[in-house]
Amino acid sequence: MIIADLHIHSRYSRATSRDLDPEHLWLGAQYKGIDLLGTGDFTHPEWIELLKENLVEDGKGAYELRPDLAKALAPQVPAACRRKVRFLLSAEISSIYKRHGKTRKVHSLILMPDFESVEKLNQRLDKIGNIKSDGRPILGLDAHDLLEICLEVDPRVIFIPAHIWTPWFSVFGSKSGFDTLEEAFDDLLGHINALETGLSSDPPMNWRLSALDRFTLVSHSDAHSPAKLAREADILNCPPTYQDLALALEDRQGDAFYGTLEFFPHEGKYHLDGHRKCGLRLSPQETRDLGGRCPKCGGLLTVGVLSRVEDLADRPKGYRPPDARPFESIVPVAEVLSEVLQRGPATKGVQRALHSLLNDVGPELYILREAPLDLLKKKGGELLAEAVSRMRQGKVILQGGYDGEFGVVKLFDADERSQIKGQKGFWDLAPRKKAAKKTAPEKPLPFLKTKRKQKATNPEVAPGIQLNPEQEKAVLHADGHFIVRAGPGTGKTRLLVSRALKLVEQGLDPEKILLLTFTNKAALELTQRLAQGKKGPAPQAMTFHTLGLTILRELNEAPTRLLDGEERLSLLKPMAKEADLRPGDLEGMISRAKQTLDPVLDDQAQGLLDAYQKRLDLEKALDLDDLVLKAARFLTDGHEQAVKLWQGRWDHILVDEYQDVNPVQTSLIKVLCGPDTKVAAIGDPDQAIYGFRGADKGLFYRFKNDFPGAVELGLVKNYRSTARILNLAQGLMQMEPDPDRVKLEPICPKGPLPEFFTAYNPEAEAEWVARTIIDLLGGLDSRQVEAGAGQGGTYSAGDIAVLYRLHAQAKALAEALGRAGIPMQVAAREPLGETDPMDFKAQRVSLLSMHASKGLEFPVVFVTGLEKGLLPYLPPNRPPAEMDEERRLLFVALTRAQKQLFLSRSLHRTLFGKTTEPDISPLLEHLPEDLTKEVERVKRAKKHRQLGLF
Repeated sequence: MIIADLHIHSRYSRATSRDLDPEHLWLGAQYKGIDLLGTGDFTHPEWIELLKENLVEDGKGAYELRPDLAKALAPQVPAACRRKVRFLLSAEISSIYKRHGKTRKVHSLILMPDFESVEKLNQRLDKIGNIKSDGRPILGLDAHDLLEICLEVDPRVIFIPAHIWTPWFSVFGSKSGFDTLEEAFDDLLGHINALETGLSSDPPMNWRLSALDRFTLVSHSDAHSPAKLAREADILNCPPTYQDLALALEDRQGDAFYGTLEFFPHEGKYHLDGHRKCGLRLSPQETRDLGGRCPKCGGLLTVGVLSRVEDLADRPKGYRPPDARPFESIVPVAEVLSEVLQRGPATKGVQRALHSLLNDVGPELYILREAPLDLLKKKGGELLAEAVSRMRQGKVILQGGYDGEFGVVKLFDADERSQIKGQKGFWDLAPRKKAAKKTAPEKPLPFLKTKRKQKATNPEVAPGIQLNPEQEKAVLHADGHFIVRAGPGTGKTRLLVSRALKLVEQGLDPEKILLLTFTNKAALELTQRLAQGKKGPAPQAMTFHTLGLTILRELNEAPTRLLDGEERLSLLKPMAKEADLRPGDLEGMISRAKQTLDPVLDDQAQGLLDAYQKRLDLEKALDLDDLVLKAARFLTDGHEQAVKLWQGRWDHILVDEYQDVNPVQTSLIKVLCGPDTKVAAIGDPDQAIYGFRGADKGLFYRFKNDFPGAVELGLVKNYRSTARILNLAQGLMQMEPDPDRVKLEPICPKGPLPEFFTAYNPEAEAEWVARTIIDLLGGLDSRQVEAGAGQGGTYSAGDIAVLYRLHAQAKALAEALGRAGIPMQVAAREPLGETDPMDFKAQRVSLLSMHASKGLEFPVVFVTGLEKGLLPYLPPNRPPAEMDEERRLLFVALTRAQKQLFLSRSLHRTLFGKTTEPDISPLLEHLPEDLTKEVERVKRAKKHRQLGLF
């Protein structure tokens, strides 16, 4: 028998691990016990080239990892896990289209026999849609027509409707699928031999539909990281080749396709019905009793897989066809160990235990399915052996997933665990770290990778909160232009999305609505929320730079080459040297000059700008600033064709973060407005922190002049921060008078006082941050737990951010967290364009500048370096930063915190080669003392002393 997992993804798909490359997939297959693995994502050009470089034909109809790569990786594979791993070329394609008068969203798993057929298919698909931007491309192509194209390219194609019950994206999905396969594939249905059941259903559920009897039911992981491989898989009784696989799927009478390995379907995200925003989980009967409506909010419930199966079933529960294939329900080893050890599946303790079992017993699927229980008891303790025994017998405790929320499968309740002997023996399997003083490295540890979901994604509003009266007033506003003053955590993004969806609901064509923002991350978030909020086409969200490029392309004025930040800096360096300027200063000056249509510059600056533009013209290139500037100039200069094409194209333009716009962006918005266009802007002048880049806070206040008849609305309810955090932040802003500012009203509980720590130097400050984080995490090993760290901390590493004013501060912080073994990621320097500075998929403590933190939120935030000279920043040999903007920057930093806020400063700091003894930041001098709590102060006389908090 061999194990096959044919539906996976590469690192080129969205929301996937960077470790999804050929080498890590080969290693993952060894650890899991997979013999035949799909490559995933063969439609992506970069991925297919990587596969060509790293895979070779095995001469039998499959591919293997290149021998030299396999040899280099072999020492990482325990002897008990080693096996031949072969690959087949696979991809998933998302089709969104209309059929029979209804919008359909269907995912298809496609396997091709060789690179030649893949290249031919990609050439066809590239003419239909964009297959370059995502490893799983979205095409406006009927699934029937997709199958037809595949057959024309190569009749040997294996075409499998993917996860056929998923509500949102599948052939039977309750939201956008069909009631029969004939409706979807019509005359081509005979070319489909297999159906993928998906994580939220198992074979017995599918056996209830007699229409599925003629198909082979397959199961695959749909893995977005190597750790998720083989959570579902096929069991084959044939050679691991493409041809033999195709014959096995086609032959329903033979035994070449033996059966499947399955998730417990309850663990899938869409097994039951419910409404996640309202925390409502329902059975199919309860949904029917409620008429499909949420009793809390009145919205439509998400109908899960079990309900959908019952709706389409023509057989009773428990029916088994005579030729049904066997299946086994499994729980991933990491989850079994997680329950045994009472730690998260991605923690180091669980991973150490897993690696020990791989070495001593064998690959994961062998551990779960075949390993003798006595061996598991010997190697992992009685609790592990009992856990695996229960899983094999199906004796599990189940809580079904619903509306995108994964379900829970447990093997013990709390009382049973304590009654089973031998637990201590297993804990010995995961040895703790030795004392830090013996093992602490002098240099920072490599960033540690975990696979748990990052929580710092800026939801703006707590789940389940409906529109409040102020938000609803803005969403329903119908009398021309308006601007909304919205402080941190008041639900800006939710308002924008709700406004756009309400306009569509009122009958407006989605293509007549445009949402503008500043970063790719924000644009993607808006796009995702718009897609979640409605069926069918959604309004378009994009950055200003994307809008500028789109305009230039349509006018045939797009650049031959677009400079990125590094290329622009490289171009400017010789010019800066000749002018005796820092390259960064020259770059900033030029960028600011391009934020207005008619910049006023002195002779030197104008000469440098002209010289730079001449260099760009010679290379037929533009920089990012040029995209908006050139588009705006084409339209404002009265080019008849341009104005005709673009003015009035959108009936509604919605602009996010309006406090950060510059004059060119405002000019572009104004010229895009036709007689009936309405502009809605939202922002917060108290969060205007990009004046040094050319943003003009004054444009927020001048909105009513720029867009005649506009009114100003406001949001005052803060759903993010505790009352005490908000009191501190608002107290800070009282030193910058604004008659239009309204006091934010905290919805969250009072919470603990923000804590303030004074350290002797930056190294001591960093050590305090590290030790406090360990306390918040509840300790990283038994030694810390026994010392009282956290007393059972409730936070994960991804809940925590450490902020600083300058990137120069990051070094000491990263070294301290590295020595402590705390998983972390350090943000790159934020560029002048629209690129986002961090990857927030990882579950790690985030170290990032105050500027880079804008738009994010974290349960716990540390704000470090609150000293004169750092905040406000006094750069050497340059003018000081503007005081009010620095105050707003600190306000932004403080309001990133949801539950707990920690502040710190150093009594001594060496910066740019100069050691000083800075006073506390003058921004804090006038704040009432009762807004913070001083937790500890390091005396100046005790140099290098690093105190603990427990």
